[in-house]
Amino acid sequence: MSSKKIVIKVDFVRAKCKAVAMTVVAKIPGVKSLAADDEKGTMTVVGEVDVVQVVGELRKAKFAAEVVSVEPEKKPEAPKKPDDPPKKPDPPPPPPCCPGCNSCRPACQCAAAPGGGVVLYEVEADGYGCIIA
Repeated sequence: MSSKKIVIKVDFVRAKCKAVAMTVVAKIPGVKSLAADDEKGTMTVVGEVDVVQVVGELRKAKFAAEVVSVEPEKKPEAPKKPDDPPKKPDPPPPPPCCPGCNSCRPACQCAAAPGGGVVLYEVEADGYGCIIA
């Protein structure tokens, strides 16, 4: 038997009547929770119980009981956890260098060559990272 939510209309005249009705239903094996709404005159029973047995026990205790609804118990949904952490956006590409600026290029050990040579960054030579032409 699966757990279900049963709503039953019960005539509560006084607070003592409600307490007696709830005690009668609470004694039925399989009841998980029990709630009563005085304004609507309904009792909500949740658990693995037989609807006929609940109504029969209430009528045996001299209560006018009528089934309003029976539906499967809705389990509260746990918040979903993300499977993967959110991806960080790729860092933006470095800005292009201005002509003659060495701040964004690797340092060249031969840039301070006597006689003022021209530095080319296209081909690496002898591990220096630049060629003097």
